[in-house]
Amino acid sequence: MSGTEAAAAIIASGSTTSAVNNDSNHLYHLHSSNTPGMAKNKLGFINGSVAEPAMRDKEYPLWSRCNDMVTSWLLNSLTKEIGDNVIYSRTAKDLWSSLEHRFGQSSGAKLYHLQKEISKTCQGNSSISGYFTTFKRLWDELLT
Repeated sequence: MSGTEAAAAIIASGSTTSAVNNDSNHLYHLHSSNTPGMAKNKLGFINGSVAEPAMRDKEYPLWSRCNDMVTSWLLNSLTKEIGDNVIYSRTAKDLWSSLEHRFGQSSGAKLYHLQKEISKTCQGNSSISGYFTTFKRLWDELLT
């Protein structure tokens, strides 16, 4: 790439960055309050609905910056032991998929225990709201 082409690329990239920074609805917008501990409105990077552009695409650096922010946010949310197993994931989606594969499957023993707890739950001396809260917590846990 010649010096002129590189300068044109930087100018084009800068103008795209400027447009993204000014449009809070843009997928690649990062507000000044977005930090690795608070990546807002970036679920698409985790679930894959914000597709990775080609490396030559002018928006790739913007996508990469947001992807790095979301990846940092996810890694900072994990224990060191778990984070060490997924730290080299290339994208936030890859990282999330690894976590989902590892932890997304319920164990049969846990399901059995929850079903048993639900079946033996009764109001007894509890208030109706206490009974409902206990039952709802167990039911919600079973459904997740």
